[in-house]
Amino acid sequence: MLQKNNAHFIVLLVLAVVLYGIHSYLGMYFFNITPFFPLWQIYLFLFITTALLVTTVYYQKKRKPQSVFAVFMVGTLIKMILALLFLLPLLLSDIPNKILDVVNFFIPYLIFLTAEVFIINKFLLKNNA
Repeated sequence: MLQKNNAHFIVLLVLAVVLYGIHSYLGMYFFNITPFFPLWQIYLFLFITTALLVTTVYYQKKRKPQSVFAVFMVGTLIKMILALLFLLPLLLSDIPNKILDVVNFFIPYLIFLTAEVFIINKFLLKNNA
């Protein structure tokens, strides 16, 4: 039972580690720049926020199943606001080219968002069957 409840953490952790490895490799060998945010900070932020949202939806489904969609939407909005707050030091900085750093953040953000939707969708479909 405990293993089933923690399966989404394992999926997210594997996703984070694999994406971090690929991202680090590509960044090291194809771009000769130092990013504003270290990649580990980006992936840690995305892993924590995604895991918290998936866990919140999971427990909300157990407590009050009719409000799962609202919790997911509010959680996603909060995650977007936190992402903007995370990027605020970059956006307010004086570095000349911020585009690569913003892309460095939002490509993993969108991948984690996609994984989050798939995990929650799979969980909801499994429980409704």
